[in-house]
Amino acid sequence: MRSFAFVKRCFTDVLSLLLQPEIDEIDETDTMKFLGFEVRGVIGSGGFGVVKLAKSKKHQKYVAIKMMDCRWVAMRSQSAVLEAEIDIVSKIRHPHIVHVYEVIRVWDKQVYIVMEAAQSSLGEVLKTGPVPSHTARRWFSQLVSALDYMHEQDIVHRDLKCDNILVTEDCNVKITDFGLSRVIKVYPELCSTFCGTRCYLSPEVLKKQKYDGKKSDVWSLGIVLYVMVTGTLPSYSNKIKELANPKLPFPVCNVHI
Repeated sequence: MRSFAFVKRCFTDVLSLLLQPEIDEIDETDTMKFLGFEVRGVIGSGGFGVVKLAKSKKHQKYVAIKMMDCRWVAMRSQSAVLEAEIDIVSKIRHPHIVHVYEVIRVWDKQVYIVMEAAQSSLGEVLKTGPVPSHTARRWFSQLVSALDYMHEQDIVHRDLKCDNILVTEDCNVKITDFGLSRVIKVYPELCSTFCGTRCYLSPEVLKKQKYDGKKSDVWSLGIVLYVMVTGTLPSYSNKIKELANPKLPFPVCNVHI
């Protein structure tokens, strides 16, 4: 039995190697069509790969597809990050957290995370200036509800910012991009990891001290609220030491929410 298992494993490995060149030559457009997606354009990109807008035959609607770069997926360290993200987005269900329809794996080389598409990001909306106070109140309430739900599941986002919040066609907001998110119980080292976007990070994270992931998320959400009602970040400083000072004077506007 052992010899049979060994032969079977060797045969599988050889077959994979023989098929590999053919897989690499498959056109991405053909792959997407085969999977039932008609790509309409690029929404965004990053070190992980690219996010594309596509029409889904299966779901009969437009979707956003986060397409992981195969080289990124192949890296052992990044593979663990990817699996953590997939595990989280597959579990969470909340009206103000972007919904993931499915995760598609292609020959262990490509991973597609298919999620609901949105009108734009909050970051894009705020490029024209602050939003009305009643809109800021409603959106902030929705974000607090979503974050509270995540924290009840012991999930921390770790990269809350305006660009990671989507604005839907019916003028609601949803948290997205869980690439840095973790389940606290699974990753106890979380409270000493430096990650996120500088201007949204809490002072203790910037100082690279141990921190409470949930409280750090709340700080970041507070920065989001500040940007919504003022149209500007609390600081334009590029120096981490200055940003890490909790007594940093912020340019405050007369805003009533």
